[in-house]
Amino acid sequence: MSKVSPYTEKEVITRLGKSLRQLEFAGLNMSGADNTKIQQAEELIRSVIISNGYQITYLVGKGTKIKKIPDPIANHPKGSN
Repeated sequence: MSKVSPYTEKEVITRLGKSLRQLEFAGLNMSGADNTKIQQAEELIRSVIISNGYQITYLVGKGTKIKKIPDPIANHPKGSN
């Protein structure tokens, strides 16, 4: 992720995750073509979140939760196969 933003990586990912929640309801009264574009936007946003090593979960009554997924390569013990 680019470092030109005044926000931290996690803040940006959190905002993206919250926007996904809004997009779920955006297509309810849209035409088929517009709904397709909304779905494409959701997929793009999810790919950005995942490619930066985060996982988004939604909990009813608790909101959007962001979790950094540990890098399995970085945590792999040296010398093991």
